[in-house]
Amino acid sequence: MESIKDRTRGIDICDAVCRSLDAYNVELTSMVGVTTDGAPAMVGRKAGAVSLLSDKVANNGATTEMEPDIKGIVANRRQHHKSHSK
Repeated sequence: MESIKDRTRGIDICDAVCRSLDAYNVELTSMVGVTTDGAPAMVGRKAGAVSLLSDKVANNGATTEMEPDIKGIVANRRQHHKSHSK
């Protein structure tokens, strides 16, 4: 794991994840999912970290892409809970 000190755009998060995987000798294609808080930098369709990581996995010979919809459900459930608790 590593801290991101400056910007937290999707590409910055994607690069940090890739560096961390490399540091532990984990193949990018063994990734099966990402949990997010629903922030745009994480779930944006074009430049979100999940989309960028999914593209990298697909481009590295994986047989299946990650499923970003699952991450949206996790984020929505948390937001629903926050909005209904007072």
